[in-house]
Parts: sequence; structure tokens; C-alpha cells
Amino acid sequence: MIDKVYEEYDRVMEDRAVVENAFGLIDASSLLWRLELEGHNPGKKRWSRVEKAMTELRFTRGSPFLDLHVMLAFCHDRVNASTAKLAIAKEMIESLQDYTQSGTDFPQEVTRTLSLPVCQALLAFSEQKYSD
Repeated sequence: MIDKVYEEYDRVMEDRAVVENAFGLIDASSLLWRLELEGHNPGKKRWSRVEKAMTELRFTRGSPFLDLHVMLAFCHDRVNASTAKLAIAKEMIESLQDYTQSGTDFPQEVTRTLSLPVCQALLAFSEQKYSD
């Protein structure tokens, strides 16, 4: 059964429009994360494609839903201090913090109260800092 899931995922991700679309990337990171949580290994190739595309979106502000899924892409495996993904994840958290300081409008408030804490929790989880 899982082979069918990967087969369909790979077929859909072949479509360049999906990979270049934030919503397609949100779906991809969400599915791959869930597969990992269920004990499956989607493989580095699938994650690498999503990570590469998400790198361009890590500084896009205004969509908490996108922020969370971008962070999923960089925190899916146990990142450690030697990985570039850790630097990207921390850079994104700094960007979120800066954004929350840039105003008090609704988008900044949602980022301050939702996106930032959840992204920080995802990073702590990926670093196995479960008490943070």
C-alpha cells in the first residue's frame, strides 16, 4: 500500500507547477512529515526536492500556514549543529521574530502568537530538546 502512496506522490511532484506552488509544497511537506511520523522513510530525494523549493519561501511572511510547513521541511529529520538545515531553520526563526517586531497588525500578531512558537517547537523537537 505504501508503495502506491509513493508512486502517486512522485507522479504529482513531477509536475513543475506543483513544485513551484506554495500550496503544492505545503501538501508535500505535510505528507512526507506524516509518513515519517508513521515510521515510513520517504527518502532523502523526496525531502531534498521539497527543501530546495521551500528555501525560497522561508522569508515570505504573512501566511502562518506556510511558515509552519516551511519549518516542517527543514526540521523533518533530526537536525544537528553541523547541518545547513539547522542554520536555515534558525535564520527563519530570526526572520519571524523580526517580522513580529515590525508592527502590531493582525498578521504580525498571528505570527507572534502562533507561527513563531510552533516553529520554535518544531525546531526544538528536531533537535530532541523535548523540554524546551
